[in-house]
Amino acid sequence: MEIVRLFFEIVGMITTTAMIFGGIALFLGWFLGVFLVMKRLGLGRWYRKILIVSTNDGGQTLKKDLVDSGVFREKNVTVANDNSLADIKDNDLILYDYWELPECINDVLRNKQKGAGLIVYSPANNKRMPVDVVEMINKEPFTVLVNMRGRLVNDILVTLMSTSYDKKRSK
Repeated sequence: MEIVRLFFEIVGMITTTAMIFGGIALFLGWFLGVFLVMKRLGLGRWYRKILIVSTNDGGQTLKKDLVDSGVFREKNVTVANDNSLADIKDNDLILYDYWELPECINDVLRNKQKGAGLIVYSPANNKRMPVDVVEMINKEPFTVLVNMRGRLVNDILVTLMSTSYDKKRSK
């Protein structure tokens, strides 16, 4: 009887030790993986500025969609038109409404910072983007081509997580 009790005590200590180390490993894995991504997303969502490059009417509509989603604060979303493309250099997340200002694609790509995210919104209408324009967009890092308004918030959030976050530049 004493041998059986001793056996169960040893097995109990081994399994308890394994569970403690497993719990610590699980917590560290979560902390180093999920927590840091969520922290980066939260800080990016709170501090990062989104510049919408569009005509005034189109830009205000997209801004309203982003603010109405409840994910982005109104003060973090600004609209620039073709007269203020220099503002692109100062922003690290740009939403470009292609069909509102198709002639500005070269200026947008030229002024975009290397680590900045660019979401090109090209609504699915009867027109198709020229292949050379799609190839130019595809050559840039951190770019997304979106054709549905419902995907904008999702793609902006993914871009927030994937582009580098610098708190000093974001304020």
